[in-house]
Amino acid sequence: MSLIRYKVELCGIEESLVVALQHSKPQIIEDVQALHNKEKKDNLWQKMKKNWFECPVDDIRDYFGEEIAFYFAWMSYFRWALCIPSVFGIFVYFWRNPGITVDDNFLLPFYALLMVVWAVFFVVMWRRREAELSFLWNTYGNEDAYDIRPEFYGAIRTSPITGKPEKYFPRWRRWLRYLVSFIFTMPMLLIAVAAMLCSLNLNGYIKDKHSPIYVSSLAYFAEPGHIFAGDNPYHGYLIPTVAHSIVINILNTIYRSIASRCTNFENHRTESEWGRSLIVKRVAFEAFDCFLPLFYIAFYQLDVVNLRRELLGLFGGDEIRRLVTETIIPFLTEHFSQWRLKRQFCKMHKMTKVQEQAISDSVLEEYDLFDDYLEMVMHFGYVTLFASAFPLASAVGVIFLLIESRSDMFKLLFIYQRPKVVRTCDIGVWFNVLWCMVAVSMLTNTVIMGFSSEQLAEWLPWMYKTIEGDQYIKEGYGRYIVAWVFAFEHFLILSALFITWFVNSQPKWVRVAKAKEKYEKKVEAQEAILFTSERKHSLRNSKKTQ
Repeated sequence: MSLIRYKVELCGIEESLVVALQHSKPQIIEDVQALHNKEKKDNLWQKMKKNWFECPVDDIRDYFGEEIAFYFAWMSYFRWALCIPSVFGIFVYFWRNPGITVDDNFLLPFYALLMVVWAVFFVVMWRRREAELSFLWNTYGNEDAYDIRPEFYGAIRTSPITGKPEKYFPRWRRWLRYLVSFIFTMPMLLIAVAAMLCSLNLNGYIKDKHSPIYVSSLAYFAEPGHIFAGDNPYHGYLIPTVAHSIVINILNTIYRSIASRCTNFENHRTESEWGRSLIVKRVAFEAFDCFLPLFYIAFYQLDVVNLRRELLGLFGGDEIRRLVTETIIPFLTEHFSQWRLKRQFCKMHKMTKVQEQAISDSVLEEYDLFDDYLEMVMHFGYVTLFASAFPLASAVGVIFLLIESRSDMFKLLFIYQRPKVVRTCDIGVWFNVLWCMVAVSMLTNTVIMGFSSEQLAEWLPWMYKTIEGDQYIKEGYGRYIVAWVFAFEHFLILSALFITWFVNSQPKWVRVAKAKEKYEKKVEAQEAILFTSERKHSLRNSKKTQ
């Protein structure tokens, strides 16, 4: 389906005619929706079911456009890449003597090193894959394109660059609005902290009864013999963790609306600026909400065994919650709504296939790719940030990604409206978010190895002493342990810098093809100039002859 995009000029700003009519006063067009094509939809679903490990990204691109295709291409690449560390994770987890845990497994520092280097290679190699897809799909020039938001407002002034009228909004006013947005989001952060403290008390992680965050009425249920105790034979200790995952989802749903309203209030000029601001808010809140209890257990309590337990509960509970709340329940409710609406219309008059499809799609919700990217980035964080605490995370991640890819495609085809086609050349600002996760993982894994566990003591036993079965740093050796962890972290940073410098962001064949295309355009331009000059010269000669 081809989309002809007309342009209109309003106050020197080009915008889509359809968008302009949607935002006109009075509003001429209420909504624009692309209908599902049943035959193509069924064919795409069959291909997804047949290809278990590879998403048919070209078919996805033909049906949904480049933006959706890039998401599934990234997920598929993530899944394939995780197979490498998952093999080593399984080996490290099962190849150990009885009684050895993540607290004192001497192989885990090597696995943490592998995971960080793998994460750097994954991000760098994905950039190369992006370059390939953007060239094959002819979207590699879209990074220079941007759309002015129809909602953007400001004083009309003459542009110092183009000399044409343009809307202008001072930067200092936007920074004041950033401050207002932060103030409005603070209550949600405090609620998230309260939920985390309840979860930590119910899990029994806060053992100091004199601590200001200790709540005796909640910690009571985690005492030995009670329902949430660690020795519960029915794994009752997982209930608070899974419940915390559900609370996180509820808070994120509420914050989604608050973040969107705050971002609109900031009055961003372009869609890309608006999107970046919203992503920063949502990612920061979700990371704060999901990872704060893990950071507390890892770096305050220094308890890597409880960290693994909490991580496993959040990781697994989050995946089950997404599958139930985002796929199963919406499918049942919307399928019933479609059946009821069709029955009402069939009683009134006979419908064509197009009308029937329009009625079916009208009850479906709009798809938000943002939420799926956010969930996958958190998935990436679970795997990389605490690799030395849960070596099986990468293997579990492969299984979860297999389920997630089918679940997301099922949502797109049968639960949500067909998204509008958006041409793009990459995954956008999410690439920078992945780099931030990689940078933080260098710190978290080295600190877990050196301070939160006894993994380093297995390699440097002369620097530690044993007291009641636990390893403690000997007096006078603390500086050497800090230096060792510091050196290990900086080795990872230098390795990341070397990898990014050594590996080109574009494959050779893409660079050659782009250079060839640029050369051909240059030759065509030169030939056009030469033809024009020869044409003018021949016209002057003909006039002289006359």
